[in-house]
Amino acid sequence: MEQVDKRWFERMLDNIIFNGIKHNPPHITIKLSISVETEFISIEVKDDGVGMDESVLENLFERYYRGTNTSEKKEGSGLGMDIAKAICELHGGHIVVRSAPGVGTAITMKLPILR
Repeated sequence: MEQVDKRWFERMLDNIIFNGIKHNPPHITIKLSISVETEFISIEVKDDGVGMDESVLENLFERYYRGTNTSEKKEGSGLGMDIAKAICELHGGHIVVRSAPGVGTAITMKLPILR
């Protein structure tokens, strides 16, 4: 990997942050944190929203999957998280998701440090 594509990198973050906004009630907190490790930079998007159960987590990155709480909301195609994962992987990274109902969600992207 030579460099990060700024446009795609922004799209990856936009998709993840927008999902946190779209699938939670108003007034939740979304925090973005960045840490540098030996070989990777970690970017975490964490919210204190409704969280996801195991069945949603298992399908989160499936194309066109819209989760269980999206029936009342018509916006979105179900592609955002699939696209975010693909962009992260194209940059040599991977995504880890931690979530539980009533606790919130943390999505961590680990990307290799460019040398």
